[in-house]
Amino acid sequence: MTLLEDIAPFRTFILKVANRCNIDCDSCFVFNSKDQAARHLPARMDLDVARAAVRRIGEHVTAHSLPAVHVVLHGGEPLLAGARHMADLLDAVRDGIPDGTEIRFELQTNATLLSEAWLDLFEQYEVAVGVSLDGPPAANDLHRLTHAGRSSAAATVRGIELLRSRPHLFAGLLAVVDLANDPVEVHDCLASFEPPVIDFGLPHGTHDDPPHRHDPSVPNEYGLWMSRVYDAWLARPG
Repeated sequence: MTLLEDIAPFRTFILKVANRCNIDCDSCFVFNSKDQAARHLPARMDLDVARAAVRRIGEHVTAHSLPAVHVVLHGGEPLLAGARHMADLLDAVRDGIPDGTEIRFELQTNATLLSEAWLDLFEQYEVAVGVSLDGPPAANDLHRLTHAGRSSAAATVRGIELLRSRPHLFAGLLAVVDLANDPVEVHDCLASFEPPVIDFGLPHGTHDDPPHRHDPSVPNEYGLWMSRVYDAWLARPG
């Protein structure tokens, strides 16, 4: 029988606090995949649901005597939950995690709705903010358009610049790889915002529906793309 102390416990928990989005990324695995069940769920996480989820997290924390947990607020676009509701959700998490366990909050957003008021809230609850951006406008606009088919890049950049005014809240940037984009241009654009971290994610795929490839005869197109990002990162001063 497996002993409890032999199990590696979960330390990061993602709460889908909003189930709608104000932009329409064609690569979205929630709203633009074959499974459309998410469209029929409530627009935001109910407080009772949040409390139930956090009770289970609290039980897990107690069982494994965890000194800290990482709680990521996600969506959809989590800012669509609204500031008052977001504060209530954060309070629910704080109330449900045992005293003595550090809670490290993070939120992933497209940043188009960021404002000083939001940043004040994140200051209050010590929420680090990560932003999704795929590179310069031409690269970002390949997939991250509004529901009206317009560019979302300028609004995201405005949000990033606002976030940069409080660098201690800036968790980093996340880009989805598209082989059509120049990897060095993408890297240099993201690096220009001086984020503490840049993460790259592969497009969502499955065994039956893998990520797009330009040339199937090349065995490692995504690896080659990322190797050029790595070279650009190494070449950048500091």
